[in-house]
Amino acid sequence: MKQLNFFEEAEQLAREVKRQGYSQAYAAKRLGFTQSALSNKLRLLKLSPELQKTILEFCLTERHARALLRLEEDRREIALAHIIAHSYNVSETEAYIDSLLLGPKNETVMNVCPELKPFYDGIHKTAQTLRTKGRLVEICESGSGSMITIQIHVHRK
Repeated sequence: MKQLNFFEEAEQLAREVKRQGYSQAYAAKRLGFTQSALSNKLRLLKLSPELQKTILEFCLTERHARALLRLEEDRREIALAHIIAHSYNVSETEAYIDSLLLGPKNETVMNVCPELKPFYDGIHKTAQTLRTKGRLVEICESGSGSMITIQIHVHRK
């Protein structure tokens, strides 16, 4: 029997959930997944067929694919090309995606209030921990003058 790749597995799971009419939570329990693991598998199908094909052709992992999902659809193809060109591992891919989401690195937090550095570092460390547990977390920063704004988006399971 042919071993399914992670996209084929996601397609099969989506068909089964739809065929049975199950909620994701119930389907996960019936299929032996946690609800977050099933959701993560199904989210892979949000990548275009072209991106899926490229990911498989270059032997990237499911985690590489999930990292790309953090980007807007119109930014994924260029990001994937960059990831492939630089042979990024998963950790490097996630850091690269973080840099795209955060925009150019700046010292805004340090300029405004250096005492916030432990808080700032803690936010990023917590976000990374949540990502390793399958959560989609985005951190958006903006600032002007003497004020910064940090938005944390944690997507529901």
